[in-house]
Amino acid sequence: MRKNRRIGRPLDVFAWQKRGMTSDKGRSMVEMLGVLAVVGVLSAGALAGYSQAMKKHKLNQTTEQIVTIMQNIRSKFGNSKRVQINSLEEAIQMGIFPEEMVKSATELANKYNGSVTFEKVKIGKKDVYRLTFKGLPDDVATQLATQNWDDTPLIKMTFNEAEE
Repeated sequence: MRKNRRIGRPLDVFAWQKRGMTSDKGRSMVEMLGVLAVVGVLSAGALAGYSQAMKKHKLNQTTEQIVTIMQNIRSKFGNSKRVQINSLEEAIQMGIFPEEMVKSATELANKYNGSVTFEKVKIGKKDVYRLTFKGLPDDVATQLATQNWDDTPLIKMTFNEAEE
């Protein structure tokens, strides 16, 4: 410890702490509120970004599933004029649908926890398959319905009861 030359006793370098110039108990309330405000703003931004990313991810996965179904149907029946799948169970057994869509031997689901139906219908004199996606958010249904699906004579799609 150094000595104070004026009074001849040791100079306590940390005496300012003892006189109450700072709080030994931690930060002030204003400082804590400031930190909480910054954390809140950052959290809100992160949550909004995460929400948008998840929405886009689900839309991309749904689009990929539709493309996979179309490719599977084309590869199995592309050259045939005759539709040969008579039921959803048969289509699931043939591996037409991606595994993540299959809930059971008789049930399909989409990424939005909605249902997917598959049926053979007649349009004019042609037999085609109709895929119906239910339970999609309206904006997702609109985006899917307005995409160019490279029309195939074998598939007709319906999104939330609005035909594509």
